[in-house]
Amino acid sequence: MLPVKKLEDQKRTRAVRLPRDARRRMTIVSGERRGRGAEDHPLEAPLRPLASPRGEEIEDQRAGLIDAAGLDLHEAIRIVAQLEQNLHGAGTPGVGRPSLPRSAEDLQHLINRLCEFSMTDGLTGLRNRTYFLDVLGREFKRVRRVKEPCSVAIIDLDHFKQVNDTYGHLTGDAVLRHVARLMLATMRETDTLTRYGGEEFGLILPDANSAQARVLAERMRRCISSSVFTFRDLRLNVTASFGVSTHRFDDGLGEQELIERADVALYAAKRAGRNRVSCFADGAKAGRMQITSHEKELLVSQ
Repeated sequence: MLPVKKLEDQKRTRAVRLPRDARRRMTIVSGERRGRGAEDHPLEAPLRPLASPRGEEIEDQRAGLIDAAGLDLHEAIRIVAQLEQNLHGAGTPGVGRPSLPRSAEDLQHLINRLCEFSMTDGLTGLRNRTYFLDVLGREFKRVRRVKEPCSVAIIDLDHFKQVNDTYGHLTGDAVLRHVARLMLATMRETDTLTRYGGEEFGLILPDANSAQARVLAERMRRCISSSVFTFRDLRLNVTASFGVSTHRFDDGLGEQELIERADVALYAAKRAGRNRVSCFADGAKAGRMQITSHEKELLVSQ
């Protein structure tokens, strides 16, 4: 049986609580990060530094930091280590298992890394859907302020399910990383590229009207379709379909409606034969932007 003092110490050092703002921003579930209501501003109530490097004082302060617990400390460290390895590779210098935080600064760094990873896709290294929605919300505010348009594109890899079914998920993962690198290389510095989910990517194009967004999306599409994906002994041609929609300061659109329009345009591109760019504005003018739920299911399954 453990002495009472040791049991109390274990209870005191078992877990670490994120500041209230950080808890709003992320929830850790089975090693995955899911952002909630993220906003780009500093964490509230910064942790104060420990006063002494040794002795009972440092232990008391460290226990005090850990006492306000909501996240298991060892689990947090394991998550950070795993994500570092996923993004940079297990053998990368400087990438290893983070040590237990010995000071408030170390603990704050661990929290900041967790918040950063809550916005990052572990496979491609791109920001994730949570970050996409956060940036889009800020972009809507900017559009109203400066009265300049912005556009979004939803990008879906063509026949990706067949790649996974035929060549395996390792190949599919490599295809996603390959396409992400190509799009990063062709987008503007002001654009935001994210992994939206599955084989879909989300792209935010500030200061781009519908015609300009089409040109930018077409440049990306050509870059993807003209490249040859190689993985082990395999060589594949990969293509993608783009759905584009545009928001102007006076059109009354909401963020979700803009995304839905891009989604409708994407399915129109799929229906028209894939490997193409479709803009909602163009199709809406011609009365062609209609797609049934049954058609959508068929397109998604292919």
